[in-house]
Amino acid sequence: MSNFKQRFLSWMHGHVFAGDLILTLVIGVLLFGVTGSITYNPGLLFDLNPSIQMAWEAAMLIPLLIRRWRPQTGALLCVALALTHLIFGPCILGADILALVMLYSVIVYGNPKNTKAFIILALAIGLLASALMAWTMTNGPLLTGGKVHTWSSWNGSNPNGAMVTEV
Repeated sequence: MSNFKQRFLSWMHGHVFAGDLILTLVIGVLLFGVTGSITYNPGLLFDLNPSIQMAWEAAMLIPLLIRRWRPQTGALLCVALALTHLIFGPCILGADILALVMLYSVIVYGNPKNTKAFIILALAIGLLASALMAWTMTNGPLLTGGKVHTWSSWNGSNPNGAMVTEV
């Protein structure tokens, strides 16, 4: 291993919070760049302004920041934020991929007695999230009568000759 890499890893080990802050900021910048162009992403109840998605992305970074300092709190906060944004909108975020990092962190850094419970919780939340996303993207938000995406074959813009249109 190179000398720089050894020094960097040693610094990260000695400065856990600062290292996690740097990592969180880098991931945040990447997430905002990737998800900033999504325009239709309703929740189960509401179809919110796309700018609110950025606020949710930022909120989902908080558990990542505390994942090694307070792993169980971070994991539970991640679950709470995910459920809240699923219900109120948007239904899916780029930051949702961080749930895998949170599961890893709570297993590695958390209380080993709770490992099985967190794995079951992750599975349950994943199944619920899949069902809510499918419902929302098919039927639109419940309370606002939001947009419903359907496939129309007359506007060929994807490889199958279909384009998403709003009804």
